[in-house]
Amino acid sequence: MKPILLLLGSLVLLVLVFLSGVIITANVIAVPEPHKFANMDTPDLWTSKPKAVDTAGQDYQRPPAATPPASVAADTRETPAVQQTATGVAVDNTVTGSINPQQPATVPQSQDERKAMLDPAQADWCSARYKSYRAEDNSYQPFSGGSRRQCRAPGAAATGT
Repeated sequence: MKPILLLLGSLVLLVLVFLSGVIITANVIAVPEPHKFANMDTPDLWTSKPKAVDTAGQDYQRPPAATPPASVAADTRETPAVQQTATGVAVDNTVTGSINPQQPATVPQSQDERKAMLDPAQADWCSARYKSYRAEDNSYQPFSGGSRRQCRAPGAAATGT
């Protein structure tokens, strides 16, 4: 009977070691449960589809209009923003920070006026001779480098351009 008890005890021990190995292996190989983010069940802050907003139903309280400082108010009282001329055309007299009203504005010549002053024959000759020729300022970039030079066609000195 002793050998049967010994055989039965070793069999129980063998089953216990096998089952503990299976449990340990299952826990090591098992994929962990994915991370659960907090507040995932709350609705989204922004919608994925546009929704119409009823502006009439919004009860916003607007602050009263700000009054300009005394110095700005005095400037606007002297000259109205829009005046009617004798012909009935409205003229906007608004003064911005980029314009000094005491200094008369100088209007630079437009590109069309500069082109009109340039002889068309001279412009054609310079354009054919120099690839870097610009008719706007009648200049070209020389191959030797340096600053741009004025183009002078043969006979240009006689025309005075």
